Amino acid sequence: MVFSPLQFMTAMTRRHGDLTFFRLFGRRGYLLNHPELIAQVLIHEADAFEKLPRQVNVVRQIFGQGILVTEGQRWKLDRQHLQRAFGKPLFAGNIAATVQCTRRMLDRWTNLDQISLIQEMSRLTAEISSVVLVGEDDPKIIDQLSEAVMYMSDEFSSEMNSVFRLPDWLPLPNKRRKRKSIKFYHDFFDQLIHNRRTGANRREDFLQYLIDQPQPAGTGPNFVRDQLLTILIAAYHASSMALVWIFHLLDTHPDIEQRLIDELAQCSAPAREVPEQILGCEYLRMVIAESLRLYPPAWSLFARHSKREVHMRGCQIPAGGWFYISPFVTHRSERFFPEPLKFDPERFSKKRIHEIPEYAYFPFGLGGRSCIGSRLALDQLQLITAFVIGRFLLRSRERDKDPQLVAKLSLRPKGDCLMQVQVSPLSAWTDRTLPATELVSSQKTMAHEIRLGIPVDRCPAFGHTESQRPF
Repeated sequence: MVFSPLQFMTAMTRRHGDLTFFRLFGRRGYLLNHPELIAQVLIHEADAFEKLPRQVNVVRQIFGQGILVTEGQRWKLDRQHLQRAFGKPLFAGNIAATVQCTRRMLDRWTNLDQISLIQEMSRLTAEISSVVLVGEDDPKIIDQLSEAVMYMSDEFSSEMNSVFRLPDWLPLPNKRRKRKSIKFYHDFFDQLIHNRRTGANRREDFLQYLIDQPQPAGTGPNFVRDQLLTILIAAYHASSMALVWIFHLLDTHPDIEQRLIDELAQCSAPAREVPEQILGCEYLRMVIAESLRLYPPAWSLFARHSKREVHMRGCQIPAGGWFYISPFVTHRSERFFPEPLKFDPERFSKKRIHEIPEYAYFPFGLGGRSCIGSRLALDQLQLITAFVIGRFLLRSRERDKDPQLVAKLSLRPKGDCLMQVQVSPLSAWTDRTLPATELVSSQKTMAHEIRLGIPVDRCPAFGHTESQRPF
């Protein structure tokens, strides 16, 4: 569980089934791998569980009291407060920023023969998130933000799984770098917030909303910074790794890539770059959904700690247990997905979508604590994938080899993931510049339904029925 979590959880599930018991650090651990049990912990009896303090205390070092780490009434009030910011203006701004930033990246690729896919996608999603949330587009700052997050992802993951956590004051190279990264983030955002509060340069973005709206009762002095850091870092780190896996899968499945090219080519000329049309591409939606199934960036959710006795499958489980849930393991179970290792976007077609058991697919989590920015992320994934294919096809020299998986805070391939850049048959897509008005969707379009096409009552990751809605 510490050194090879993906292999361990997969083997335990195959050997022992839906509910597995094991000991970890002298604690009682339980691995859940059935939709009913997962829904019990995340939805139906969510009040009986809280995120494991051992893990939460690690990420709290940078997120403070952000909604990723708070619990109970504090979390409910803060989540409700932040949810109001996720309205039509933020969605429209996200689409415009995604289009513009992706174009700049593709322009840089014009004279390149090879790129590091991880580095490029990390930088792109960092830039988009920074522009949308705080209006920051300085390339040097973006590079620093991206580099700091990649480092902290590895460091925090190691601390979460280590038997003993060494004190941060030790004069070790990794501790010094960690202190430097956290200080950079806190200083940068404190200064950004101060400038916005004292300056005359207002922006209609997420940061401005946090500054303008009264804070929920009982919050601390760093409320704005903590929430901003939580949303920004979680947003672009997960999205970047999702894009890496999407382009890896398209490279290794040329028939699916060709079908996607054919669909995108059907967008009515000369409006092929209008985001509304791209977001309406059905096969593109299916490709992204299937990629998130095979390689969910959040390969394991925060472990849960039971606050009271619970009953599961006839077992009486006392309080104090550690409960582990892995989308990676569940998504690859042949009981819920036939031929689970096959990349098959047709699983998410309108004809077959209802074959997926309820709660078996949850790349963004389930219940009230599912990802607050999932719809923003899905818009980004669709637009970036389409725009990249519209200019270039990415090819790996090791496409015949299965990638080695690295399970840190997010799931990623080992190494830099170097890709050769080839001209796409759709390269004429980005030869012209659209008026700015075309880059922002209309209000009617912005009211689009959930991108993955899964009925709301079957996938609470993207919404809840009224009986499940937490507020």
